[in-house]
Amino acid sequence: MGGCTRRLGNRISILCEWRLLDAGANMKIAYLVLAHARPKQLLRLIDRLDGPDISFHIHIDLSAGDTIFREAVCTLAKRTNVFFVERQKCNWGSMSLVEAELRCLKNAFDYIPRFDVAVLLSGADYPIKSRSAIQAFFERYSGQSIMHHWSLPSEKWANETGGLERYQFWNVKIGRSFLPILGPRRFSNTVIDYCWNAVATRFPIRRRFPIGLTPYGGSMWWALTRDCAKYVLDFIDENPNCTRFFSHVKIPDEMYLQSIIMSSRYGDRVLNQPLHFLSWQTFGAPSPGSSRKSICRTYPLHHVCLPGSSILR
Repeated sequence: MGGCTRRLGNRISILCEWRLLDAGANMKIAYLVLAHARPKQLLRLIDRLDGPDISFHIHIDLSAGDTIFREAVCTLAKRTNVFFVERQKCNWGSMSLVEAELRCLKNAFDYIPRFDVAVLLSGADYPIKSRSAIQAFFERYSGQSIMHHWSLPSEKWANETGGLERYQFWNVKIGRSFLPILGPRRFSNTVIDYCWNAVATRFPIRRRFPIGLTPYGGSMWWALTRDCAKYVLDFIDENPNCTRFFSHVKIPDEMYLQSIIMSSRYGDRVLNQPLHFLSWQTFGAPSPGSSRKSICRTYPLHHVCLPGSSILR
């Protein structure tokens, strides 16, 4: 009896796996990859995801240097479904990251115009589910974009007045810090702190969010249906003032596309959940002027494989 049960269990497992493979067999996925280092890690990512109806559109940060770029190109030269987009310098928390995303997205439309979904990844990512499981996931939610998001103000950004500080002031990025023009800020110098905030309080100038858009925040990492992605590119081309506004938003990659999509007719077709499993542990003294370092925490496998989370970073 025990042997029959085991054989039956094996047959069920094989049948489930066959159905899983069949479910995602025709899903055409364009992976948009932002990379800045470790070409070998990039190769492992592509090996894990590669298959029929899959394409990769890769942006290598210009700041990474030519050696890393050449190594990546040489390593992937024989793959006809891998495309490298025009490079630019990318800085954390700036519009340059959004611009790199859009370059990858436009490249997907140029070379694979009939893709079903575009998925944004980092070169530091690694899938924790099989290619067939990931394809089946997107097939299951066919016609829906996937983007973890929240309306603003939100408790998620409570230390930034619910996220209002991110866009109500002209944020100027200096290094890895942001200086809100005519906005409240704490400095390490008591005198400067007092004078700056006295002026900010006396002249409370606030920027208005672009007309027609509702402010949303969310994860930088998303998956967009082809129609939604086309809408985003068309909207940006037709509304250059919107791009100029977000150029002075604090960390625009966590607000720009989120606000455009959720304010559109496609907002009702967005699955609000993260694609990535991320958990960062901060260590180091938080004294003024010192930098904190972050590492990705390690969890047991049954904690990592959360429903819906397909990518580990």
